[in-house]
Amino acid sequence: MFFEGGNRSQPRQLTIGNFNMGFGGWSIRALGDVENFGSVLADDRGRAVLVENHSFLVTLSRTFTLPVNPRELSFDVFIAPGFDLTASTIPDAFEVQLLDNQGQSVVPTWSPEATSFFNIQEDVATNPAEAFNLAPGVTIEPIDGGGFPAWRVRLNLSGVPGGSVVTLYNDLIGADSDTGSGVTVGNFTIDPPTADAGGPYAERCLDGGAQIRLDGRGSRVAEGRPTSVQWRSDCPGAVFDDPTSLTPVLTIPQSECRGTVCAVEIQVSDGEYTATDSATVNLAGPVIVDDPLNPPAPLSLNCTGGVTIETRLPFGEPATPERVGVRTPTSTGGTAPVSITSTVPAVFPDGDSTVTFIATDALGETATCTITVAVIRPNDPRYQERITTTTTNIGLLGCGACAPMGLGTMFSLFGGLAVLKAEARRSRRR
Repeated sequence: MFFEGGNRSQPRQLTIGNFNMGFGGWSIRALGDVENFGSVLADDRGRAVLVENHSFLVTLSRTFTLPVNPRELSFDVFIAPGFDLTASTIPDAFEVQLLDNQGQSVVPTWSPEATSFFNIQEDVATNPAEAFNLAPGVTIEPIDGGGFPAWRVRLNLSGVPGGSVVTLYNDLIGADSDTGSGVTVGNFTIDPPTADAGGPYAERCLDGGAQIRLDGRGSRVAEGRPTSVQWRSDCPGAVFDDPTSLTPVLTIPQSECRGTVCAVEIQVSDGEYTATDSATVNLAGPVIVDDPLNPPAPLSLNCTGGVTIETRLPFGEPATPERVGVRTPTSTGGTAPVSITSTVPAVFPDGDSTVTFIATDALGETATCTITVAVIRPNDPRYQERITTTTTNIGLLGCGACAPMGLGTMFSLFGGLAVLKAEARRSRRR
């Protein structure tokens, strides 16, 4: 058996893709030397192995009817036992076609002259970047091939009329004189269900424990197929009000829930394929609400005054957060622990920038606040305006004005004045 379906799957016998039971419903054809035909074998994992031998073409095909609203055809390709490279004048290849009863492709092909939507050349091991020929709507992803290169191929069927009768052709093409090429295919599926457990989930522990409404409505089953749902959980003492519903309520007793991190799993089946997905459940332990009328205060974040931080710097001095004076605000309320992230850059650009701080508590609640940071250089009109005001105050108040400003501000101001004076001297020379 092999694995099949959505996010994680259970092994099962497949109507279309398991060759453990032979090739019922499938057709095998080989063209070439009548005494040394190529062949199609079933391996011990229920996959089909196409072997070249002396045949120019070895084909494994099947005719079937597409679902009402087809979404996707998927299958696995293993370069096993592998391509024979001893003669490569014209490379061997493996390709897959989906044709109607007139021999026309019902999906886009990888070139105008081709009838296949997937083609892989024999040099895939040495030149993988150019070995694949894929039609629009086809994607591939590497999978574990047990030591052999392997990929899962997905074909978008959304543009194909539902109920169409089509034939799927898997062709091993032996175009040169060598005879040892072989490719393995399996895991053919059409519109398998997908499972979505929602989440992650978080809840406070109350006097009576914790109750969480789960949401598996992101799961999908092809139209016209039966649907069965089953939820499971490793949360201690967990009880579902209806484990066969897409949106059950999970209850965990108070004695088990404080500080617990556990998981729920949904299994979705259409009678032929099964898919599973899981999500974490985080139950906040530090907070037990004895009185539901007086829960913890809402999470809040206060950027002091929400004012603009103005920093005047001479040219060439980096506007780092430390130099500008940006400080992380303090949060209140919410459920500990609370983390605070921000959009503070390593160096602020000249001019005005907006910084956002985001607080997130243990239950996933968030609060935000913003500040504006203004980095003002000598070429900014605001720089000279502030210097004029400050120097006037110093002249009127004497050194008593120096202490409130701080040495950093004074150095920035006087550094800027030096730049302005130098510019004035250059202007007079001109």
